[in-house]
Amino acid sequence: MLSGRTPTWQRLFSIQELVDYVGSYLDPPDLFSCVQVHSTWNHVFIPSLWGTIDDSLYHWPEYIDENHPYLSKEIKDPQDWMQRIFEKYGRHIRHLRTNFLVTIDAAFSSTHCVHLRSLDVLSYRKTTKAELQEDNRIRWEGSGLSELQKQQPAEAGPFLAPEFEGGIVPASIGLRLKSVQRTDWVTFQHFWLLVKRNRSLTTLKIGRFLLDLCRIKSPTVFHDLLAALPNLGTLYHHLRYFNGHQLLGQLEHLHSFNSTFYSVPEALDHRKTFNNIRSFTRHNAISEQHVAWIIRDFPNLEHLGLGWIYSRPPSSPEDYRILGDSPLKLKELHVATVTSREIFWSKIISLCPELRRFATHSVTKRVVEALIQHCRKLVELRETDNSNLRNALHNGHFMNSVLESFPDLKIFDCINSFVHVLYPLNKAWVCSDLETFRCQIFVSDRLTTEEEEMSKGRHNIIAMVGRGRLVRKESQCLKGHYKMYDQLSTLTSLKVIDLGGCYRDDLLALDDNAPYYQVDGHDYLDYGEPMKNSMELSLSSGLGRLASLKRIEVFGFEGLDHRIGEAELDWMATAWPRLREIRGLHFDMLQYIEFNKRKAELRKHMRALRPEVKHLGSGCQKDNSTMDDPPVLGPRVVRPWAFGAPIPPAVQLAPPVQVVPRRQFRKALCCVIQ
Repeated sequence: MLSGRTPTWQRLFSIQELVDYVGSYLDPPDLFSCVQVHSTWNHVFIPSLWGTIDDSLYHWPEYIDENHPYLSKEIKDPQDWMQRIFEKYGRHIRHLRTNFLVTIDAAFSSTHCVHLRSLDVLSYRKTTKAELQEDNRIRWEGSGLSELQKQQPAEAGPFLAPEFEGGIVPASIGLRLKSVQRTDWVTFQHFWLLVKRNRSLTTLKIGRFLLDLCRIKSPTVFHDLLAALPNLGTLYHHLRYFNGHQLLGQLEHLHSFNSTFYSVPEALDHRKTFNNIRSFTRHNAISEQHVAWIIRDFPNLEHLGLGWIYSRPPSSPEDYRILGDSPLKLKELHVATVTSREIFWSKIISLCPELRRFATHSVTKRVVEALIQHCRKLVELRETDNSNLRNALHNGHFMNSVLESFPDLKIFDCINSFVHVLYPLNKAWVCSDLETFRCQIFVSDRLTTEEEEMSKGRHNIIAMVGRGRLVRKESQCLKGHYKMYDQLSTLTSLKVIDLGGCYRDDLLALDDNAPYYQVDGHDYLDYGEPMKNSMELSLSSGLGRLASLKRIEVFGFEGLDHRIGEAELDWMATAWPRLREIRGLHFDMLQYIEFNKRKAELRKHMRALRPEVKHLGSGCQKDNSTMDDPPVLGPRVVRPWAFGAPIPPAVQLAPPVQVVPRRQFRKALCCVIQ
């Protein structure tokens, strides 16, 4: 390198667009490492590091717990670090997602957070340790107010902007202290002033917990405020006081609208066509006629999401007249359920030749037939109900036809349905680019454990005749397994194969008549056996035929009688190099469930082979390797009959927690701040 010449890496870093592009592919921990490499790296990667703030990720909740303004001076960090972050880096923040009210206050108070492109206030507010402890104390000791007094409006503080006068009123008192009532009043206004300040917003999502802070008396004030955002394209809100029809009339630049509340006007003279809306979602119950009017009122819709249909009578001719016969532009359709309204939804599907994605609570045969006939470009079919497989084995042979009819299908996520091994498999699956296969595989003639033992035993002549029948049954079952494995082996783009899921009731412990059994003086709940007649996943049944699926990342078999052992895990560890998650060997988190020693042995074995592979499943939010050994059980477990009994204060309330700042977290953050 010639002396005096600028190094290549510094010349590359002088192109901020290139740096931003690279930074968009890095996670915050990686960006945090980059800013500590060199002063130049620090300068160019700081905007990417602080471009997005999500206070629910990484160590943000711990930071907020330790520095929350509600904490007393004795245990509060003397530096108002949150305020410093927004003051120093607010100009870089483009995307802000928050669960905590303190984040809203800090973002507004800094006056530097004025370039937001998206603002997302999540639906469920998170509370700090101090707030949770105070809430528990009030709930136990009582606020000293009657029920009627709790329903009265809370204290109203000052109006921070003239437009709020007459536009908002305090929410009910409830269990809030006066200091919290005043703080909530101010925070609600801080949020809307933050929205007003950021005219660059393209996406705004307003969660329902803002309703707990204040009540909107005049929605027109806020309609005008949103209409003043020239770039707003996506609006997501749960504020029941907004008139959705009137609001959309003002937001002519909006293209995506998502809300729990949207009143469809009944009068024909109030009808209006919204040509700008491409995506519309309404979550709560709706009538068939209102569905028809929405489809007519939004002629350019490409995505439609709707809740349950509440009207009981069958569809009227008027509903179909409103729908008409003109093709729709819909590419995505998400509905809560089609079970009781198959004819109505089949009619809508017949008008959607460009439909790409369809999702519903549970797919039905009539709907599948409509999709096959009218929507051959389908790339995603999804069932949204993953609650309990035992109550869901209703979608039989017709699900095989899905895999035989959609050549562009990439996501087949129907874990509550099944394809049948004994269904004629002579017709090949045409979805060669399928990436996700979540569906049960049903084997009606699979041998039970007792039949397998009988087929291998040596008994009298009568038993030998019975064994002959079992051998023929086993041969037929094995033949079906081979055919199914051969079909799956052709789907070389598969990344996810999940053949099972939650099959046990996680609320069984609340049932007074729940079945219990005893082992060594301890009571355990009987959650039932694995699903019978599920596909066997042993090497002897043909699992090795899936060696062609080199892209597999997730393999799930929870709830199945899978017969997987050490040999099968050895094969997976070698045959699937990209495997990162197994669903079926995780530690069971259910109450009063007996420790599964065999499952733990297999989990340990797989950890030794591939320690990076995670073990997850229903009810398991985190792969905890410390739970591989049997738990240490104390005295005899008392059955939980008396859940409704009062809990003594000494048990319910934890002792006061002194929140001590975690120096290692603050040190890491200060490296960036300084």
